[in-house]
Amino acid sequence: MHVLITTPFHPAYVTAERIKKAKNLELLLTAGIGSDHIDLPAAAAAGLTVAEVTGSNTVSVAEDELLRILILLRNFLPGYQQVVQGEWNVAGIAHRAYDLEGKTVGTVGAGRIGRLLLQRLKPFNCNLLYHDRLQID
Repeated sequence: MHVLITTPFHPAYVTAERIKKAKNLELLLTAGIGSDHIDLPAAAAAGLTVAEVTGSNTVSVAEDELLRILILLRNFLPGYQQVVQGEWNVAGIAHRAYDLEGKTVGTVGAGRIGRLLLQRLKPFNCNLLYHDRLQID
């Protein structure tokens, strides 16, 4: 292969051993931000170009953050653990589960990801706040 496209979250790291085996490799491309999954000194020694496609996963990250908010707010993990253990105590879960509607949600930063997250939160009728050096609509 000449080009290897990876993600920062891929379970297989681009190690010196893997780089050495890829005799025709010229480019290591990360679909996202970050290259800590690549052995950078080994890549440099092999004369490889290491690059990132910044912004390629902004929608995925914003949606993932919305999912995390809902998981925490709805007390999903303890409910999931109950089901896995063959139990179901709705009262034990519901007393710590809340609606997102009417809650105040804020982001630190309203760049590509923060703005998309705020857009996805809007239909939940939340009070949305953000801190950014630039004002957004």
